Amino acid sequence: MNIRLNPLTALICGVLLASPAMAAQEGSRQDLGLSDYRYFKVYPHIERAQKALKANDETRALRSFEHAHQMAPESLRLTLWLAEAYRHFGHNDKAQALLESELKKHPQNADLQRALEAIPVPAPDIHTTEQLVALQKQCDATPTVHCHSEVGNYAIKLNQLDIARAQLTDAKFRHTKEGLVLADNYTQRAIFLQQWAAADQGFALLDGVATLTDSQYQQWFAILLHMQRDQRILDLQSQGVMNTAGMQLAYAQSLAERQALGPLRRYLANRKPEFSTPAEEHNWMRLLATYSQQPGNAVANWPVKYAENKKYVLSTLVPIRIQQGDWQGANQLLNTFPESQVLDQRLALSLAQKDTPSSLRLLNQINLTRGLTAQELGTLSYQLAAHPEWMNAENKARLAKPLPTPAQRMAQARLFQGKEDCTIVRDLLGDLSPQYDAESWSHLAQCYPWQPGLALYAAQQAAARDSSPYYQRQVGYLAYSAEDYPLAQAHGVVAPQASAAEPDDASRGFALAAQGKHQEARDALEKARKAQPDSPEILRQLVFLNEHLDDKPKTKQYSERVVDDIDNTLTPQQSLSDKQQEDRFAFRRIHEDSQRRWTFSYDGSFGLTPDSLNSGGSNNGVQQNKSYRSYQQFEAEYRIGKNKILDGDQLSVYSRVFAGSKDNNFVPVDEPMLGIGVRWKPLRDQVIYLAAEQQIPLDHHHGEADLMLRASASFFNGGKFSDDWHPTGNGWMAQNLYLDAAHFVKADYQIYTADYRMSWHQKINHKQTLEPYWHAQYNASTDTPYRDNTLGGVGVRLNTWFGESHYSAFPHKVSVGLEYQRAFSGHNRDTDSKNSLFLTLGARW
Repeated sequence: MNIRLNPLTALICGVLLASPAMAAQEGSRQDLGLSDYRYFKVYPHIERAQKALKANDETRALRSFEHAHQMAPESLRLTLWLAEAYRHFGHNDKAQALLESELKKHPQNADLQRALEAIPVPAPDIHTTEQLVALQKQCDATPTVHCHSEVGNYAIKLNQLDIARAQLTDAKFRHTKEGLVLADNYTQRAIFLQQWAAADQGFALLDGVATLTDSQYQQWFAILLHMQRDQRILDLQSQGVMNTAGMQLAYAQSLAERQALGPLRRYLANRKPEFSTPAEEHNWMRLLATYSQQPGNAVANWPVKYAENKKYVLSTLVPIRIQQGDWQGANQLLNTFPESQVLDQRLALSLAQKDTPSSLRLLNQINLTRGLTAQELGTLSYQLAAHPEWMNAENKARLAKPLPTPAQRMAQARLFQGKEDCTIVRDLLGDLSPQYDAESWSHLAQCYPWQPGLALYAAQQAAARDSSPYYQRQVGYLAYSAEDYPLAQAHGVVAPQASAAEPDDASRGFALAAQGKHQEARDALEKARKAQPDSPEILRQLVFLNEHLDDKPKTKQYSERVVDDIDNTLTPQQSLSDKQQEDRFAFRRIHEDSQRRWTFSYDGSFGLTPDSLNSGGSNNGVQQNKSYRSYQQFEAEYRIGKNKILDGDQLSVYSRVFAGSKDNNFVPVDEPMLGIGVRWKPLRDQVIYLAAEQQIPLDHHHGEADLMLRASASFFNGGKFSDDWHPTGNGWMAQNLYLDAAHFVKADYQIYTADYRMSWHQKINHKQTLEPYWHAQYNASTDTPYRDNTLGGVGVRLNTWFGESHYSAFPHKVSVGLEYQRAFSGHNRDTDSKNSLFLTLGARW
C-alpha cells in the first residue's frame, strides 16, 4: 500500500510527532538549567532526596535537597523543590526566607512569586499604632501585594489614613485587585471621617486606575464642591467627567451661594447644558437672569427646551426692557403670547408708558379673569393715587365699591386721598376692621371732622399699631380738639392754661404747633408768654419749637427757664418727683445739645489673645474688607445745622483716622486711613444716618483710596431703653439694634453689619454705671471671596459721665470694658479660632 502525504499534511504531522521531544520535562537537564557535567554531578543527590521525601525521611530529604541546591544555586527548579520540601516538613519560615532571597535576584519570576504567596502566613494581631508601624517596617523591607494590602487595611481600621495612603504609592500594587480594594476602603473611610482632602486623593487614585461608577463620581463631585476646589472641578469637566447638566447646575449654584460672581459669570457664559427636567432648566435660567453680565441678552439667547419656562423668560426680560425704556422690545416679547395671557407684564408695560386706557382695560380684564389680589391692587393703588387723572368716573365708581377682604379695601382707600373722597373712605373702612393697618386708621381719622370722638378713636387705633411720632401727634391734636387735655398732653401736645386776657394767642399757638407750623406757633406763643410769663406749658412748648427751628440762643434761654421752673418747686419738705427729675434731665440734655457744635470721639478694641479677631465689616470703622486683632479710630464731627435739606434733618461734616494691627500686633497702628465725609440725619425722630466719605491711606504702601457710601441706623435705643444717663432709680435696662451698610465705589463691593445688644446699667454712684451686656452680631462682605460670620458676645463695661453743669446734662462719657466673643458660623473667615477676648475703650466729648 502506498501512502502519499501532501506538503502541509507532512508539516503538521512532523510538528505533532516532535512536540513531546521539544517540551522540557520537569527535572530534566533543560528544566534544571544545568550543563551535562553539572547535571551528572547533581542528579544523584536529587534522586536520593526524592526517595527520602517519599519515605518521609526529613533529615535525609532536606540534607540531599540542600546539598543539590548548594551545588547549583542558580537553578530555579532546585530552589522551588527545596522550598516545597521545607513546607512539606513544616518549615514554612525557611521556605519563606529562601523564596524571598531568590526573589531579590529574580524579582519578575512568577513561579517564585506564586510559591511565596502559597505559603500560609498567620494574620498579625494589630491593635495599636505602634504595632501597625512595626508591621509597616516589615513590609517596607520585603514588600509584597499581601503585606501592602494587610498594612493598608489595618491602617484604615485604626484611622491611620497616612499609612494606608503610603501603601498606594506603589504603582504595581495599586493596579492589583487588592490595591483597588484598599483604595476604595481608604476613600470611604476618609468620607466617614470627613477628611475631605484624603477622600479627594482616594478618588483620584481610583480614577487613575479604572473609570469610576456614576455614584463614585457623584460622591467625588460633592466633596470637591464642599472643599470649593473650583479649578479641580473645571479640570475634570474639561476631561469629560463630572460634566452632566445636573452637576453643572450644582456647581453654578455653589458659586452663586459663595458670591463668587466673576467665576460664576464666566461659567454661565461658556456653558450650554441640556437639562432633563423643566425645574433644572428654570434654575439655570434664574442664574442667568440674576448673575450674568448682561442678563437680558443671556436669557434671550438661551434655547428654551420646556414650554413652561417660556413665561419665565418673559417675566425676566419684560421688566428689563421696561427699565431700559425699550417699549418696542417689550411689546415684541409680549406679542409672542396670545392677548389673553401674560396680563401682569402687559399691565406693567402700560403703567410704565402711562397708557391710561390700556391700564384700565387690563385692570378690568384681570379682575374679570381671576380677580385682583390684594398685592396687585395695592401696587396699582399707589400708581393711581399718584396719578388720579388716570381714572375716569366709571373706573372710580367701580373701585369705590368695597371688595371682600380688608387688605383689598385698604388698597382701594389709598386711591381716594382728597377731602372730597371722605364719603368713599368711610364706606370702604367704616366697618372698623381690626385688620386695618396704621395708615388706613389714620386716613379714616381724617374723614370724621364733625365727629371728633370717632376721629380720636381711629387715630388711637393707628397709634396702637405704629409708634411713629406722626401717629402719636395725631392722637394729641385730635384729643386737644376733643378737649381731652390729659390725653393730648400724654401725646406731646400741651394744653395751655390761657388767661382770660389772652386766650386766643395761646390756643392758636398750640393749634399751629399741632399743624406743624412751627414759626407761626412760636410767634403766637411768644405773645401769649407776655400775658403768662410763668406758664410752664408755654415755656416747654417754646423749647421744643426753637429746637425744631434750630434757634440755638432761644433754645438755650427757654430750656434754662424750664429748669429753673422745675427747681422752684423744691421746698425743704418736698423733693422732686421721679417725673420731675426725668423732665429736668431731658431739658438739661436739650440745653447741652443746643450748644454743641463739635463732637470728638474715640473707639478702640484690643485683642487680648493672638487669635482674637475684630471682624471687618462690623461697626469698627468700616475698614475695607479687613479683620484685625486690634483697631482704633479717632473722629471729629462738626454740626452744620438742622433743617438744611428737609424739615427736621441735621447735617454734619466729619473727619476720622482709623488703623488696625497686623502681624498679630497688639497695638493698632498699622495701615492707617484718613476719612473725610459728610453725614446727614434726614429724620428728626429716627436715628438714621446717610454718609459719603472719601478714604485716603496714610501709609502709601498699604491700602487704596476709595469713596465709601454708608447708611447706618439705631433702633430701640431711645427713651427708657437708651444708654444715656437715667436720673432716677438704681439702674436701667438698655437695648440697641444697630444696622450698618457700606458700599465702596472703586472696589465695588459692600459690607453689612447687624448687631443687637441688651444690657443692664447698674449705678455705682451719681455718674458711673457697671454695665454687663450680651450681643449677637452678623457681618458680611460681598468681596471675592464672599465672607460672613455670625458671632455672640458677653461683656462688662464701666461707664463714667462727667462735665455736667446746672443747666447742661453730662456732655462727656468714657467707657472701659472687657468682652468675650464666640463665632458660631462663617465663610472664609481670616482665622480658624472661634474664641476672642477684647479690651474695649470708648470716649465722647
